[in-house]
Amino acid sequence: MHRAHAGSVMTERRTNALILGKFLPPHRGHRFLAEAARDEADDVIIALLANSAEPIPVDLRHAWLAELFPWATVRSTVADHRIDYDDPAIHDLWAATIQDVIGLETVDVLVTSEPRYGDEIARRLGARHVLLDPERRRYPISGTAIRADPKANLEWLEGPVRHWYESG
Repeated sequence: MHRAHAGSVMTERRTNALILGKFLPPHRGHRFLAEAARDEADDVIIALLANSAEPIPVDLRHAWLAELFPWATVRSTVADHRIDYDDPAIHDLWAATIQDVIGLETVDVLVTSEPRYGDEIARRLGARHVLLDPERRRYPISGTAIRADPKANLEWLEGPVRHWYESG
C-alpha cells in the first residue's frame, strides 16, 4: 500500500490492479487472473474491451463479470481498434482507450497472460506488469475454443455463463 503525506497527516492511497480482455466468454482462466489481481492490490478493475462484431453482447458479458466478481469494478466499452502488436501507435491508442474506460490516471498493476501486449500496455499505463501462465498450462482454455464447442468446454465456465450455454 502506498502512503502519502498530506501536511502532517499521513494518508494511504489504495492500490489498484487491472485485468483486461474481451471476456468472450469469461472463463476460469479469467478467474485466475482476477484472483491474482486481487492478491496484488486493494482494488481490482476489470476492463471489458469489446468489438462491435463479437457474437456475445457487451452488456451480457459486463453483467456476467459483475456477477462473477462482485468485489471488482467492471468497466466496459466497445472499441473497434485494430490489433497490431508491432505498431506503437496502436498500443498508444489501446492504452488511451483503457484509461478512458477505467477512468483512472494511474494503474498500479496490470495482470495478464499476454506477453504479446502486456509489457507494452503496462508501460504506457505506468503499471507493473504481472505475467501469469502465458503458455496457458494451468488453464488450457480460450474463449475461441469455448465458442467453437461450448458443450465440450462447460467445465471452464461458471455460474451465469455456464447456464447461458447450457440453456442455449
